[in-house]
Amino acid sequence: MTEQALTDAAETLTDAHDTKLRTEVADVTDSARVKTWVDGVTADPGRLDRPGGPPDASGGDPHGRLLP
Repeated sequence: MTEQALTDAAETLTDAHDTKLRTEVADVTDSARVKTWVDGVTADPGRLDRPGGPPDASGGDPHGRLLP
């Protein structure tokens, strides 16, 4: 998948579901840059969804963890 395809998909999902998605590319070979990226993601007051399926009715993930 190209960066443009990812951006296009995020725009489509944002429009369809009234949500905000992040599509930055993170260079995982540079741990300092990854930490900066993670800090930026976790500082966002929105909610983080982890992979593993749709959230359950409680607002957490299917494994029962509530996410910020």
